[in-house]
Amino acid sequence: KLKPYKTGATSAYVISALSQAQLDGVPILNLSDLFPASISTLTSLRIAISDYSGLLICAAGNQGNDIGVTASYPSSFDLSNIISVGACDNAGNPTGYTNTGDVEVDIFAPGHVATTGLSNQYIWSDGTSVAAPLVTGVAALLKSYKPSLTTAQLKAAILDGAATKSALNGLCVTGGMLDAYGALLEVTGNLKNYDVEIGVNAIDKIT
Repeated sequence: KLKPYKTGATSAYVISALSQAQLDGVPILNLSDLFPASISTLTSLRIAISDYSGLLICAAGNQGNDIGVTASYPSSFDLSNIISVGACDNAGNPTGYTNTGDVEVDIFAPGHVATTGLSNQYIWSDGTSVAAPLVTGVAALLKSYKPSLTTAQLKAAILDGAATKSALNGLCVTGGMLDAYGALLEVTGNLKNYDVEIGVNAIDKIT
């Protein structure tokens, strides 16, 4: 089930959305908004994220910066319920625009994807804002398979299941890119028991 929250690209809206998501019991949130260290509500934003019991998956940003040096929030917050996502190509090479951070960015995901556009057509879209939802989708997959997963367990499965890529070494915590199969293995231990639930054809596509 998807539930949209209006953020309006302002930190006040994001704080309000986080509060409402907590009240609604939403376990996973995706956020593309970024804010500089100069905003007056930075402390309030950090508190709102800390008070949110679910997993917040954030776009790292498209400025080509090391956000350990030039902070970009919420990705630069050192909070345990955040996954910050950079953008790479399908081979695991970082894009020229993605923000990076050996501590601040957790994982990379493809940042050039086909998506739905206006006028009943598909379009290609680029950015960490399209990479982050891929991580969110995997988080939802894991949670649907095992609803009892805690926020910490969900985050650990995604990060521990990442596919290591030499080109991403030093650019993020995992040094790797999103791997749905790897994340599922972290939760299931053996996907053979998963065939019955989602179908062998689906497993064939994953592998």
